[in-house]
Amino acid sequence: MVLSVFGVGDHREKLALLYGTAHAAPAAIATTTAIAAITDAPAASTSSTAAAPAPAAKSALLEDASTTLLLKLGIPLVLFEHPSSPTINDWRPHIEALAPRGAKMCKNLFLKDRKQPDLLLVVALADTAVDMKLIQKRFAFKNPRLAAEEVLLQTLGLQKGAVTPLAMVADSRAAVTLVLDKALVDSGATPLCFHPISGNNFTVVLTAAELLRYVEACGRAPVVVDFLTDRID
Repeated sequence: MVLSVFGVGDHREKLALLYGTAHAAPAAIATTTAIAAITDAPAASTSSTAAAPAPAAKSALLEDASTTLLLKLGIPLVLFEHPSSPTINDWRPHIEALAPRGAKMCKNLFLKDRKQPDLLLVVALADTAVDMKLIQKRFAFKNPRLAAEEVLLQTLGLQKGAVTPLAMVADSRAAVTLVLDKALVDSGATPLCFHPISGNNFTVVLTAAELLRYVEACGRAPVVVDFLTDRID
């Protein structure tokens, strides 16, 4: 296991790129690069010849407002790179190969009403059934549907297939209401997987408490919805 450390600004004193993984990766993703970012721990290399950071990965991380804020907050960050994963099915094999044991994927629905300008970002565990009838009732949406790609780009600076709650840092106009699945919020120490703003070829692993701390630092108060017990038949 080879660690390579590089500086990333005053508030991000240490960022380590970890090449390889302790898990056995399937052949289909054998070239995946794993990245572990460590804020305060002393950097140590198990090799006298540390590998240089991948230029594209380093550039993306240096410019990523979400990883910048996480590290500024002192949140220990586990981040890994993998092939582009615009869907849960695309993402799953990389999570199984590289994420901490027991990690859960989270899905993101960027919604708008057909006749209203309101925008919702619903973030839930991948196996949670998001009840659109409940969304309609709770937020007075008559016809919630996925927002157009141009709205996503203009509002959060994201591409389709790369939606993430970490983009709240980019919502300077507070145009988006963040809705969190109660099962996600109550998941305790379970590792939760999200994409950073950098794109869907990276995964950030956080706990629910860390996510909530991040969202609070963005000046936002999420709405928590219990999709399990508040379903509307």
